[in-house]
Amino acid sequence: MNLKKLSFFFLVLVSSHVFAGYQVIGPIKAQDCYDFGIQICGTKTVTEVRKDGRSYELVNYFENVDEYNSSKGLCHIITKSKGMGVFSWGVNALKKPDFWGYDKDGKFGKIDADYIYFKCIKR
Repeated sequence: MNLKKLSFFFLVLVSSHVFAGYQVIGPIKAQDCYDFGIQICGTKTVTEVRKDGRSYELVNYFENVDEYNSSKGLCHIITKSKGMGVFSWGVNALKKPDFWGYDKDGKFGKIDADYIYFKCIKR
């Protein structure tokens, strides 16, 4: 095999992995739950992300998701650590970004998202 063919083969092989990911289609939703002995959850629409006091636009592409349902074209990303007690609080305080958006009544505010989900296409 000559060098040109080998180079082309390598680029095709590498490029298929470089562009693998999930394209967001439509709005990003968040599952916001509170546990008072009984878990109460609501769905909210995420419109922005804040981290360290700075506001960021939502991305429309993720390289990785926690769950992909191909039959529904739905992606889930877990955003909150749970089940490790006080340690989970620390992890969430250090790593979890602040999501902001609207609830079903159109009220804007901070969202304590357990996970986000969105319609997606696997690329």
